[in-house]
Amino acid sequence: MQPGPLAQPDQPIQPITVDPGADKGDTSIVERIRQLIISGELGPGCRIVERDVARELGVSRTPVREALKRLAAEGLLEIAPHKGAIVAKMSLRDLAEIMQIREALEGLACRLAVNDITEDHLNDLRKLIDEMREASETGDLYRYSSCNQRFHNVILNIAGNRRLMQMLELIKAQSVRERFKSLLNPGRSRQSLNEHKAILDALEARDPDRAELVMRKHIQAVALNISNLISDSRLF
Repeated sequence: MQPGPLAQPDQPIQPITVDPGADKGDTSIVERIRQLIISGELGPGCRIVERDVARELGVSRTPVREALKRLAAEGLLEIAPHKGAIVAKMSLRDLAEIMQIREALEGLACRLAVNDITEDHLNDLRKLIDEMREASETGDLYRYSSCNQRFHNVILNIAGNRRLMQMLELIKAQSVRERFKSLLNPGRSRQSLNEHKAILDALEARDPDRAELVMRKHIQAVALNISNLISDSRLF
């Protein structure tokens, strides 16, 4: 397969396809490119050509430039002089730094959530656990990843700390590709499901110490799983 028009020189990707009636604003462009990075269609080291993205989407180069800057701020792209935007690579050191911060912040969020969690919140988390179980059993990793993210977002929303949410949104975006691909590891989705059930159990018990601990252990397990895969050139 030949490279698509949006990346150079050696990553076999599909060109961006656009619904003629879809929103062509900055946010839409950001989301489309982000999904291509997460899925691996735009692999690490791919150069994204601004003019080609603009032509493919039927927009001027200005919103594309702003979208690329936003993705660079999230850590998904690097802006290199005379080269433009390049899909960022993840090193073991990058991973360690990101996951150390995420462990501390998500552990805190889980502790804070204990104070305000309601039975309705718990029911929402239980339903997500059920969806994750179904997705794991059917091998639907996209659905599993989506439910996983929603589970964590429910806890963040209960915690109610806006700045904590903003910091986590930024730090999690920097490893979203690696977190998704780590689910390809045989048995990882089942292990992850058990970790989320332990988090739910701690929240049901309204035990802040235990809630923070099991969340931290979950993030540690995620970090370990990604680090075991990150050197595999087939995935990263």
